[in-house]
Amino acid sequence: GRLLVGTTSAVDTSDEAIVHIVDTLGARLVLGRNDTTVAAGNGLGGIRFAGNDTTSNTYTTLGEILCQADGTHAAGDNPTRLTFKTTADGASSVTERMRIDNQGRVGIGTTSPNRVFEIQDGSPIIRLTESAGTYSEISASTSVLSLRADEGDGVASTRIDFRVDGSEAMRIDS
Repeated sequence: GRLLVGTTSAVDTSDEAIVHIVDTLGARLVLGRNDTTVAAGNGLGGIRFAGNDTTSNTYTTLGEILCQADGTHAAGDNPTRLTFKTTADGASSVTERMRIDNQGRVGIGTTSPNRVFEIQDGSPIIRLTESAGTYSEISASTSVLSLRADEGDGVASTRIDFRVDGSEAMRIDS
């Protein structure tokens, strides 16, 4: 039941791996749209993940990665975006969670990022965690930006350093 392209033996022997594409230069899966009138919002290709809801015996879209036109296409001018969608617990349809627009801006929680990296949420938190459990957080709420460092074990030596050109400019310690 496997489809093997460019090989006569399976690369991955797990039951879920049913399509294998192999090439000496590194295999690529190519999806294309054959249309000379591409406009903003038109789909250019995508990967859709579906599951069979056993109560209704109907396939439902559970996640998607889509490439779409981010403006009208013309010769040498093809703005595109990538969107990533998932289904929340208790929901029955996908919701866009992240977008990379035609200028390379990444938006999480927003469909129109205005900066290179923008997160919109009720109280967004970025947590950077080391394998030992030590973490640092950047969070924002109404007119407040918080920086937090935590050793994760109550150690009192936690500090926040501000650096300019690689040199410490300011330190806030415990």
